[in-house]
Parts: sequence; structure tokens; C-alpha cells
Amino acid sequence: MAVVISIQNVSKKYRIRHRVQDNGLRHALQELALYPARLAHTKLAGRNGRAPSKSNLEPRKSTKEEFWAIKDISIEARPGEVVGIIGRNGAGKSTLLKILSRITEPTEGRIGIKGRVASLLEVGTGFHPELTGRENVFLNGAILGMTRREIRDRFDEIIDFAGIDKFVDTPVKRYSSGMYVRLAFAVAAHLEPEILVVDEVLAVGDSEFQKKCLGKMREVASGRGRTVFFVSHQLSSVVALCSRACLLEHGHLIADGDSRSVVEIYQKQSLTLSEATLAGAAIKRPGRGTMRFEFVKPEQTIFEPAAEKRFSLRVITNDLTESPCYASLVVFNEDQQQLFAMDSRTGDKVLSPGEPIELSFVLRSPWLRPGEYRIDAYLWNVGIIDRWEDACRFGVSNNFTYPGAIHDNSIQISVVLPDFSIETA
Repeated sequence: MAVVISIQNVSKKYRIRHRVQDNGLRHALQELALYPARLAHTKLAGRNGRAPSKSNLEPRKSTKEEFWAIKDISIEARPGEVVGIIGRNGAGKSTLLKILSRITEPTEGRIGIKGRVASLLEVGTGFHPELTGRENVFLNGAILGMTRREIRDRFDEIIDFAGIDKFVDTPVKRYSSGMYVRLAFAVAAHLEPEILVVDEVLAVGDSEFQKKCLGKMREVASGRGRTVFFVSHQLSSVVALCSRACLLEHGHLIADGDSRSVVEIYQKQSLTLSEATLAGAAIKRPGRGTMRFEFVKPEQTIFEPAAEKRFSLRVITNDLTESPCYASLVVFNEDQQQLFAMDSRTGDKVLSPGEPIELSFVLRSPWLRPGEYRIDAYLWNVGIIDRWEDACRFGVSNNFTYPGAIHDNSIQISVVLPDFSIETA
């Protein structure tokens, strides 16, 4: 199958100017007061045939630094491919899309594109604020090389998809950010470009509109053989929508392949996971300290949503007169919501002081949605013996066991995921 996008060893360099730090407000006022005298001195020196000193007129100097936003990236894409671009903030994703959209030129390398490119990079891109929604639709279509008749044939579908029929003749500068994005996406997707480039702008829309956009991108790619480049931090959207993903890090392409595999690589690198060990931290932890956790750690750094999740812990005794106690592991999500607790009292397990105690807590349900989780660990009986906040962290991957494609909103709006089946009556 023919290649529609060929990115060959592309790099983009920017020059960043830094001002040398001065000595504060006093120094700045002093330089300002002396500037007229220095200027007069410089002019007098010029009349007397002496070369004026530039330092007299440059009280504050600056330096320049070269910054490579992307470096030596090569990617090829074919018709019908949906390519997800993922990575941390500053990895070079938006720079790559701007080069694809011909907004900026690469410093090195070359890009070959066959077909029209429609871009949706940020709110405001491609629309004239003084023109109405109707006028901007026709303007964008003309930019893409479409005839007025072609645009008119699709106009009603575009406005219906965007849901702005009451405001179609209102200047877009009066639109809310959500209305702006809805219209911009509708124009980009319905005017049938060969290549659709979409940045993280869909986060502006509500969940229902995001679902419509994801469905439209699937239709554009699979039904009409268009190529889609899609940047998103919502990894479940990337897995559900994209057949392939590219991972950028510090401007370099470090992985390119099956979207699920590449997303898992990214998760392992991006999650701030740790198997926190005791060291000197136990001294500062709340509680009586007569017994202490020596470690709490997950069996794996990243679990699959439906897999058993095993957590090991070790408890040591500092005072043999302590009464028997219980251990609790409390699980929190990224939004700091407490999801549930696993308590040894519920499992009828009592911890008696003495020899070091090793236990494993095994979590089977509920399933956890993709993301990062933390565990707070407690030893208690009458009062708290040891409270270890952020004792360990673990991640959950996007490797769902549900059949078929997963709509993003069915994952993102959930706190946990259900283990369920559907049966006919």
C-alpha cells in the first residue's frame, strides 16, 4: 500500500534567549539613571574619533541556547492508519504535528505528503475570529482546495455535528471554547481531507462530544481510508482508536508499533512508581512505633485491570509488650479518592508481636481502570501503631479483557471497572 506520509530524519531546532541575571531592583534603577550619561559619553567618543564602547549601552547582556524540540525522527504512514502520538509534556508531539501541518518548517530532514491535510491543533487555529461560523466553514474548505458546491453539500452535516445551528451566523470570536472546538473538529473531519491531524484539543469538549469525535475518526480512517495522526494523554483513547502508536521522549522517537504495547512502555516510564522501603522514614511516621512496617511492595510495577494484584509486606516488632494488632492497606487513585481498604481483621488475620511477620494481600476485585495508584499502610488495635502514607505505588495498564473496542468515556468516568457478563433471557 502506498505511503501517504513520509517523515525522514526530521529535526527542529529553536534558539532560546536568556538574559543574564542582574543584581536586583537597586541595580536596575542605577543602570536606568546612568543611561543618559552613558549615551552622551558614547556620542562624544564618536566625535573625537574613538570607537564607542558597546558595554556602555548594554547594561544587561543576554545569551542564546539551542534547543532541539525533535531530533532525527522517521515515521511512515499509509492510508487507513490511525497513528497515536504519545509522550510527556515537552516530548515534541505538538512540534511534530505543526511540521506535518506545514505551520513550521523542519530544521533538518524532509517530509513527503500525498493529499490534503486538515489540522486541529489548538483552539483558534484556522478560524478568523471576525467571521461567522458559516463564513469560516467556507473559508476552511477553500483552503483545503474544495469547491463551493462541495462545501455546500456537506454544510448541514457539519453544523449538525457541531451542534451550533443557532449560532452559525454569529462571529466565532463570541463562541465559547467548547463551541469553537466542536465546529473546528466538524469542519476538519467532514471536508474529507486525505490526512487528519488532531492534537489534544478534544479535552475541551464534554464526554458525549468526545465520543462522537472518536467515532468520527474511526469512520474517517476505516470507512474512507483516510490517515489520522492523533495526539492524546488519554491512553485508553489511544488504545481504543489507534492501530499503531509512536512514543516520543525528549524529542526522540523511542518506540513505534502496536498501540497497546507502546502505551505499556510509556506507562512503565511515566508512572512515578516505587517500592518504598523503610530506611530512616519509620522514625518520622505517626503511631506508637512499637511495631513497624519494614516494607510494603506490589508484586508487579504494572498490573492488568482484571489480573490478581498481590502486595507483600513485612512487619517487625520493637516492643514485645504490644498487643496483637491488624494490618490495613488503603488504596487511593490519582485524584486522591479512597477506593477501598484491605483489612486483615476482615480476613480474620491477627498479627502478634515477636518474630518478623510477612504477609501478602491479594486483590481480585474490583477491576481498576488504567492509571496510577498509591497505598497507605496502617498497623492498629487501640489507636494507631504505625501509619505509612504513600507506602508504595503501582500502575494499571490499558490491557482490557473486555471484547471489542472500548469507548473512552466508559473508562474515564468510572472509578473502578466491573467484572460482568451479559446473558439473553
